[in-house]
Amino acid sequence: INAASGRARVQLGNELADDLRRFVVFTRDENAAQGSASWLPRLEIDNLGEFSVRGDANINGNLIMSGGAIEFEAGTARESNAPPWNIYHHSQNGVEELRIEMAAPQSGPGGNNRVVVGAWFKGPDENGQVKEMFHPCLTIEDNGNVTVHGNLVVNGLITANSLKQGSLTEAARNASTSAVMSGILATSSRLPEITGRQPGRLVAISGATSILETFSAEAIADRLAADPGSINAFAERMKESHPNAASSLITALSNA
Repeated sequence: INAASGRARVQLGNELADDLRRFVVFTRDENAAQGSASWLPRLEIDNLGEFSVRGDANINGNLIMSGGAIEFEAGTARESNAPPWNIYHHSQNGVEELRIEMAAPQSGPGGNNRVVVGAWFKGPDENGQVKEMFHPCLTIEDNGNVTVHGNLVVNGLITANSLKQGSLTEAARNASTSAVMSGILATSSRLPEITGRQPGRLVAISGATSILETFSAEAIADRLAADPGSINAFAERMKESHPNAASSLITALSNA
């Protein structure tokens, strides 16, 4: 079937035995050299029902895969000026990547373009109101920030060049410091019961110092002032584990 314009053609069935196509839509190649084949099959359906589209395709609606899958064949990197918001398979030097490409930040710190993985359920929104809506589970921003909106379960190792601790409110720091110092005192009071340990020596507080480091100096000072009995236990811990820091603390207190 030829269009009156001579620029499109439709094939129904086949004439040749080795032609497995049953339906084909051709258009002329406007860029073809003079005398070369100018008809290009843009849409094909073969005898097994395989559907092929050559060229860019726009779908103004939903694409539903019923019991199948979307396969991305490997290709090279896209041009830097190519339109963003694409998912494609990139292959280079034996490394295979499935890329989800968003737009780059236009100006400022970025973060306006995001790739978000989430689910639709009833839960609290950013204001604490319970709503049935789309809730993000994982957000990746164009500035490289990654946010996990829930519990992160790791069954392997986490490797990082640097770690940044989150900040606590003053109330949270005071409460946590109080809990840690109470644990120090409780442990110290039971030390005489531990075989091979001298009374008054501070042990069995694994990581207590690293926990204390997350609290403000004001909170630690307030806790020690509120319970003078904890000062000796704290001093003993400092002398045992951090003698240089203990000496610096003594000097600082002497000069205060």
